Amino acid sequence: MSRKNSQKKFDGSVLDLCIEARCHWLPIWSFVMVLEPVCCPHCHTTDVVKNGKSGEGKQRYRCRHADCARSSFILDYTYRGHVPAVKQQVSEMAMNGSGIRDTARVLRMSPTTVIEELKKTSSLGAG
Repeated sequence: MSRKNSQKKFDGSVLDLCIEARCHWLPIWSFVMVLEPVCCPHCHTTDVVKNGKSGEGKQRYRCRHADCARSSFILDYTYRGHVPAVKQQVSEMAMNGSGIRDTARVLRMSPTTVIEELKKTSSLGAG
C-alpha cells in the first residue's frame, strides 16, 4: 500500500484526531469536562464540596448548608447497608414484625448491620 493511500483524512471531530507513529494510527483521546451538579440527599441544595475519598475509593462529599442535618455523604454506596433509604426500611420492617434474619435476607445485608441499625433507632427514640 502506498503512503499516499494510507494517510487518513481528518474530519475535525475530537475522537477522529489521530497521529501516525511507526506506520500505526494511534487515537488521541481528548477528555471533555462535564460538570454534573451534586445535590445533598438530605436538604437538596447544591452547596456541596468534595471531602476526600472513602476506603473503597469512592468520592465523599460534604454539604455546606448551615441547616443540613447530614454533613457527609457518598453518591453511590458500595454496601446497601449504608444507604439511608435501606436504613429506613430496616426500621419499618421491624415495626411490622419482621425478624432480624428475615430483614437481612430481604434487604440483602448482614444481620449484624440490621441489629446495629435497630440499636441506633431505639436509642434515638428513648432519648
